[in-house]
Amino acid sequence: MESNPQTLQSLRECFLDTLSPSLEPRRVAKFRLSEAVCLPNFGLVILRLVAEPDKHIEQSLDEQIRLAASVNFKNHLRLRWSSEDNPITESEKEQIKTLIVPLMFSANVTAKIQSKLRETLAIIVDGELSKSWPSLLPELVSNLRKSSQDLDYVSINGILGCVNSIFSKFCCEYKTNDLLFELKHCLVTFAAPLLEIFLRTAALIDAPGAAATAAQLFESHKLCCMIFYSLNYLDLPEFFEDHMNEWMTEAAVCENINLYMDKYEEEFKDYVTGFAHVVWTLLQNVLQSTSRDQLAITGIKFLTTTGPHHTLFAADGIIPHICQGIVIPVVMLREDDEEQFVMNHIEYIMRDMEGSYLDTRRRISLLSSFAANPAVNWKHKDCAIYLVVSLSTKKAGTDHVSTDLVDVQSFFQSVIVPELQSSDVNGYPMLKAGALKFFTIF
Repeated sequence: MESNPQTLQSLRECFLDTLSPSLEPRRVAKFRLSEAVCLPNFGLVILRLVAEPDKHIEQSLDEQIRLAASVNFKNHLRLRWSSEDNPITESEKEQIKTLIVPLMFSANVTAKIQSKLRETLAIIVDGELSKSWPSLLPELVSNLRKSSQDLDYVSINGILGCVNSIFSKFCCEYKTNDLLFELKHCLVTFAAPLLEIFLRTAALIDAPGAAATAAQLFESHKLCCMIFYSLNYLDLPEFFEDHMNEWMTEAAVCENINLYMDKYEEEFKDYVTGFAHVVWTLLQNVLQSTSRDQLAITGIKFLTTTGPHHTLFAADGIIPHICQGIVIPVVMLREDDEEQFVMNHIEYIMRDMEGSYLDTRRRISLLSSFAANPAVNWKHKDCAIYLVVSLSTKKAGTDHVSTDLVDVQSFFQSVIVPELQSSDVNGYPMLKAGALKFFTIF
């Protein structure tokens, strides 16, 4: 397929028709594209279309066409890059490799198109990066350092997003010698530059006047943490062990400290006490913010894994303070829980019964306050029921469930039965759902 203005215009019309609300134009366009896909250099021509805006049409329409083309390009490479049936030629592959990285960071490319190109890049390097494309990471490192010098965080985040797409495979593939060799190649090339940009970004976040670029800086920090997680998932690399102090400086790395507690507890033990206090303080500030649920979940998970380090909580008053400041606020129903129950009570109950830690942060003196004012404090009673259910254990070799911390029979008679026997069947439906859950557990 020749890359000329006539061909590009024809393809633009095809992609425009694929977006048509009418069936017939979409059908014809897809047929024409399916015929063109087997022609030599089809991928290169599509890549050129993605790269070159059409200044003769409205910008928003042009962006839609180029986005559709980028999706087609990604799917084309997924089907044919490693295919034995009519594969892309080696010559075309090398040209695509040469063009795709500069295009990804071009000013002509929107964020949505850049995202599709990142996914395409991950498809290309799905095999052994060190053998199939050894120049890629050095090129990305070079671009990263240049963008860092210019404080161009749009480009920095684009590069980090690209690297994150490539490295994410280390979290989802079986540990083999080939994969470890691939990991070593990535570490040798990217571990040091990653630490550089992480520390530089942390300094900028703390600097005066950072508010104007705060969103980009925090996005960069998040991407650094995600890459860190991928590079540490299979094993504890020597570089990160040597530089653990630099990485363990921000509360935003909760996922990473959970990984280290889970896999590398011995090497990480010197940092546990400091992080326990940081996370503890952090949780007291974020527990009522629905937008920070994931941070709350990972923070709570970290505190639960510090159990062997029980001296952290040995001081007088620590455990009651944790219960009142963290545990109870986590378990207490919020307005969005009520809204979710009203919107779809069946889904809410099913999710609650399944007990998924990832789904909800509720996994981690109330009754007297309920008795004083049931209409206002009914959530306190729900919280008490939830705590008793959470503390229940199943005895080995039996189906019997109990807890040594609560008189279950007394709790059932005084708290659960009145709720189930209430004449107001529509009153406090979420309390009744909690009572039914208790009944099914015990």
